Amino acid sequence: MSGYLLRRVLEIVPTLLLITLLVFSLLQVTGGDPIAIMLGPSATSELVEQVRHELELDRPAWVRYPVWLWRVGQGDLGKSIRTRRPVLDMILARVPVTVTLAASATLFSILFGVSGGIYAATRRGRPGSYVVGVAAMVGGSVPNYFLALVLMVVLGVELRLVPIAAFSIDVLRDPQTLPNLLMPTLALGAGYTALLSRITRASVLEVLEQDFVRSARAKGLAEWAVTVRHVLRNALLPIVTQVAINAVYLLGGSVLIETIFALPGIGSLLVESIIARDLPVVQGITLIVGFLFIVVNLLTDLLYSILDPRIRYA
Repeated sequence: MSGYLLRRVLEIVPTLLLITLLVFSLLQVTGGDPIAIMLGPSATSELVEQVRHELELDRPAWVRYPVWLWRVGQGDLGKSIRTRRPVLDMILARVPVTVTLAASATLFSILFGVSGGIYAATRRGRPGSYVVGVAAMVGGSVPNYFLALVLMVVLGVELRLVPIAAFSIDVLRDPQTLPNLLMPTLALGAGYTALLSRITRASVLEVLEQDFVRSARAKGLAEWAVTVRHVLRNALLPIVTQVAINAVYLLGGSVLIETIFALPGIGSLLVESIIARDLPVVQGITLIVGFLFIVVNLLTDLLYSILDPRIRYA
């Protein structure tokens, strides 16, 4: 297991370096002068050059990249052009909101997506299976921003069950903000729940056709025991893959939902930084999300090797 882990870690090093190179290139290929835009049209050329020198943007890219990479390795993502605050501090201040929203939507998708997929597969051809299939198709077809607006009108305006703008979802420190999490979770998690439901159904149906399942039933095991002990365990690999992918996409894809519901998360910070052309912050967020993709893929591979030890020797 340790050899497999070491091999997987070494394999991701070139990918990490490529991500840093692509993220660093954002500042080079973006049109316009971010320093001039930040200071405004009334700024003198001397002031623009002074700020550019302070941010070390007057040096060649091939000189700045190794220095920037060394600083990134030490946890220094630079300073915001707009606020002059450390980028890492700005991102960490927004992490709890985004992580809470992503974790809530992930849990929602697992509970309803996996259970719905298992139900549809084990009751294939029955009305309940078709209901789950139609719900999954609708949930996967409706854009999350449209669903968010519908939920705001129905639950927030008409029924007045939850506040329209969440502003805070710090449920660990303030449990009273838990209702604020309802609409963002539904809007963000609906599409991923539908996708996970379809994948779970397909995976379970494939396992149900295997000989060992028929053997388990022939031995007189209860249907629930066959489903839990034999079917679900052997259908987990594609489900685990999709859950891991969904979790990272939820972290990086909450931009619209955080903006619609006025949530102070990483997504809204990214929108603000793009509008203000605060490229160091955009670089930092992009780098962190890319790093999360790599880490989640690594953890998924390790989980694979635990669920199916044969993978370690492939």
